Amino acid sequence: MSARVLVVDDDPQLCELLAVDLPRYGIACETATSAPSALERLERDDFDVVLTDLNMPGFDGIALCARLSELRPDIPVVVM
Repeated sequence: MSARVLVVDDDPQLCELLAVDLPRYGIACETATSAPSALERLERDDFDVVLTDLNMPGFDGIALCARLSELRPDIPVVVM
């Protein structure tokens, strides 16, 4: 079974790049282009790790980390 990663970045091109490259390493990748959409995805799906951008408009990576620690403390978050 491959790991499932949720990539959160407001840059759609970076999301697309990671969605193409990570599966080459056996990592299933889903993307979200905002923190609110990432939270919606996390309510519906299970992920092994969240990889998030730090600087996003409105709801940044630090705020997403804080919210995730409340909702899903079992999921590690990597901030880039």
